[in-house]
Amino acid sequence: MRKDKSMETDNKSHRTRYLMGLSVISLVLVVINLVLVNIHTAEDQIYIQQTSDLRVLSQEIARNASAALGGSAEAFVELEESTADFDQAWSLINNGAEAHIDFGMGVVRALPAKADEINREQADINPLWNRVTTNVGQIIANRDNILGVHALALETSQFMPELQRYYEEVVNALLDDNASLSTIAVAQRQAWLAERIALNLNRIVSGDFAAGNTVEQFQRDIVLFSNNHEALLEGDPALGITRIADAEARNYLIQVSELFAALDQQAGNIVSAAEEIFASGQAVSAIVEDSERLLSSMTALSEYFILASDNHLASPALGYVLLLIMFLLIAMYGLEMIRQSRKAEKYSATINKRNNSAVLNLLEEISGLAEGDLTVKATVRKDFTGAIADSINYAIEQLRGLVKAITNVTMQVSESTKSSVRTAKYLSDASQKQIENISSVSESVREMEKNINRVSNNAMKSLDVAKNSVKIASGGALAVKNTIHGMDTIRGQIQETSKNIKRLGESSQEIGGFVSLINDIADHTNTLSLNAAIQAAMAGDAGKGFAVVADEVHALAERSTDATRKIESLVKVIQRDINDAVSSMEQTTAEVVQGTQLAQGAGAALDDIEKVSKELAALVEEISLAAQNQSKNAAEITSSMETIEGITTETSKVTETTSEFIMNLGLLTERLQKAVAGFSLDKTVPQQPAATSTDNSEMNNEIAAKREVLEKEKSRQGPRQKFNMEIIDVAM
Repeated sequence: MRKDKSMETDNKSHRTRYLMGLSVISLVLVVINLVLVNIHTAEDQIYIQQTSDLRVLSQEIARNASAALGGSAEAFVELEESTADFDQAWSLINNGAEAHIDFGMGVVRALPAKADEINREQADINPLWNRVTTNVGQIIANRDNILGVHALALETSQFMPELQRYYEEVVNALLDDNASLSTIAVAQRQAWLAERIALNLNRIVSGDFAAGNTVEQFQRDIVLFSNNHEALLEGDPALGITRIADAEARNYLIQVSELFAALDQQAGNIVSAAEEIFASGQAVSAIVEDSERLLSSMTALSEYFILASDNHLASPALGYVLLLIMFLLIAMYGLEMIRQSRKAEKYSATINKRNNSAVLNLLEEISGLAEGDLTVKATVRKDFTGAIADSINYAIEQLRGLVKAITNVTMQVSESTKSSVRTAKYLSDASQKQIENISSVSESVREMEKNINRVSNNAMKSLDVAKNSVKIASGGALAVKNTIHGMDTIRGQIQETSKNIKRLGESSQEIGGFVSLINDIADHTNTLSLNAAIQAAMAGDAGKGFAVVADEVHALAERSTDATRKIESLVKVIQRDINDAVSSMEQTTAEVVQGTQLAQGAGAALDDIEKVSKELAALVEEISLAAQNQSKNAAEITSSMETIEGITTETSKVTETTSEFIMNLGLLTERLQKAVAGFSLDKTVPQQPAATSTDNSEMNNEIAAKREVLEKEKSRQGPRQKFNMEIIDVAM
């Protein structure tokens, strides 16, 4: 029967594991399908988005190419960017990319290449794109020529109406001056040539022209316009053109020269760039045509990717089917587990009833153990209580041995307790004597600390005085140095002033020379005036007028002589004053030098005072530091002595407490003996007698006395000692 039940249990277990395995497999398939659906969806979205972007970019390339040919510098930049974006997106679709799809949590996947599918579905895209790339490169290569010619064409279109107006004014001026008909005809033709030059330049810029005829005509018109303009300015008999003389007309022609100069200078560059611009125009036309084809091809490719996204093996529909299968398998597994659980409950009830009966029999056999009977023994049966009964018998045997050992140990502990109490009393007395000695030493150390503190305070005051002396000496030395520097400056200024005064004396001497010269001239003039007066007197009436002049010259010479004498006397006075000033300056300089030497001596003395003050301050500071260190050491010694005193006090108390603990240990030993006496052992084991009531009462009285002493000590101690006393009290 047991074999049939075992086989039935194995079959149920196999069926349960089979259902669980199928459920797990279906769950794995659901997860795999979900992952594949996400991967394919992400890939398809990238392909569809890229083809949509390529459609837009194909039109942007055509638009930017046309705008670039139209002379837009921004269009060239946008053309390069749109071409690069198209090439990047197209390369991504064709060649794929590594780690391009990010699913979060560090899960990435490469994007597969689609080159084979593209060649199969839309084989014309790659050749089209290659042609577009080539044409775009040609346009970008001609960027400078296109932009330069466009800028010149824009400038020409701006000044051309003004140029034509100037020539109209020239024609009007020629008509007013009745110029020759050939000259008027050439001037009228210039306006028409200017208009045709602008028209041909616009054709060249657009790139849509018959390159040969337009360029040649543009070049001929430039040369013809320039020659005619030069002929109108300078004249040309060969052409029958006379030089325009009218100032207003020539002014207009000069302004035309200034406007036309840039176009004339760049004509050669325009002609050489015309072929490249024409090629760029053809490239733009090809790009526009190919962009339409690219648009249609990309549209077809996008539709292909959309249709292909619905043909993957892994799909949401498959996921729903697998999910339904998984739920069905889980439901079957749950029903099977419920059915097996109910059968297991019935089987467990039968087994529990049988086990309860065996347990009751075992409890009845060992009921005496609860009353301390260690002689009982449980019967070992074959059911599940057999192992329990064997364990109980072993535990009872060990307990009997333990009770015997406890009885022997309590006797030994009781003897040791009495000896320990005597030792603890001796230690308590010794600790009390040590506390008294330490208190005396601590008081002496405190007095020494006070004396050292007084010495330290006096040293600190002396240090402040010494430092103040150093500061005063330093300030005096600095003031002396400043005084010396000021005297040096004064001496330099006096010497410079003395030099200036000496130069002034030399200048006054030169003035004296000039005065002597003037005096000589005045004497000579006076002599000449006398000679002139004599000659005038000899001339009679004819020399009267000259005599008047001679008299005036003589009077002027006399005044000059008087003035020079006064100046000479003033110069002498100035020279005398200058000599006195120089002597005074030299004397002042000598006194300043002497004062400087005295100040330097004072500065040296102050330096010596400063050095001595610094040395004194250093010595005082060392004394102060030494005193402070001694004070700190004394404080530390005092603290250490207090700590030792506290430790000794606590040691004494702990010793007393230890004595009480030992007494308590005796009581506990007695209680343990009483407790062990309640067990029933073999007849051969002797039972130890309990302590007498007299011993118990004496021990209790001693413990009560110790408690009272501890309470008094707690009221006198600090927080730390109180905490230790509380611990001792709790232990008691």
